[in-house]
Amino acid sequence: MIDSVLAVPYRPGVQNDDRKAERRAAVGRRIRELRQSRGLTQQDLATRSGLARSYIASLETGDRNISNDALWALADAFGLTPAAFYLGSER
Repeated sequence: MIDSVLAVPYRPGVQNDDRKAERRAAVGRRIRELRQSRGLTQQDLATRSGLARSYIASLETGDRNISNDALWALADAFGLTPAAFYLGSER
């Protein structure tokens, strides 16, 4: 298994919708962590990525799923590959 900063452990008996919510929350925490570690506001990140600030806010709170296009846009804005975004590699 790949060690990821977004790892959500499998827990038997947990409903699929709950797992989805946990995964969205993990992605949101990662986006916020990367944004704040670079001293960016949500608006700064929106400008760099070409995404709406409200969309970034909804990703950070786990209210929305990240699209493939948004993942690439955010990874580019952070200077990362999508793999590095998920695996926690800052290189």
